[in-house]
Amino acid sequence: MSRLFDILSFLSLLALALPLGTQAQSSSYNPVIRWRYLGCYNKTIYYPGFGERALYDGVRESLSIMTVRMCITFCDSDDYVYAGVEYGQECYCSYHMSNVSAQLNQSDCDLPCAGNSSETCGGHLKLGVFRRNVANAAAGLKLPSLVDGTRGSVGSLLALGVAVVALLYLTW
Repeated sequence: MSRLFDILSFLSLLALALPLGTQAQSSSYNPVIRWRYLGCYNKTIYYPGFGERALYDGVRESLSIMTVRMCITFCDSDDYVYAGVEYGQECYCSYHMSNVSAQLNQSDCDLPCAGNSSETCGGHLKLGVFRRNVANAAAGLKLPSLVDGTRGSVGSLLALGVAVVALLYLTW
């Protein structure tokens, strides 16, 4: 047991010795960089056998404070592949996008987001569609990162290390 205490003491001292500047630049998670904008698409398709919506197998949220970031964060939290904003305040998340949904002119998606008028959140029956970057979506992994400064911190990595060391020690 003294070996475990020694390891935990060392890691605790190491965490205290680190300067505060070693934390990630932002403690808030920024999923927006994991997504790319595909364009403006028609929301409804009405073809028999294809469902009624372009983003058809997920969830929908409507908020009077909706922003692009809020919608993407909502969809990213459950590892959806597509996020769509519509009518200024609606957000759609889906694992698939109908292959019969037509891309429209960007000018058709011109409604400002209810929560940030400098962004556009689709149009009337028009979706501004975003797709998760495939490289970041592999296996739905969300790992801490110190490189891009979007998630995690040295402290959280040390806590993970302490837990792993403790588990290994207790199983030996």
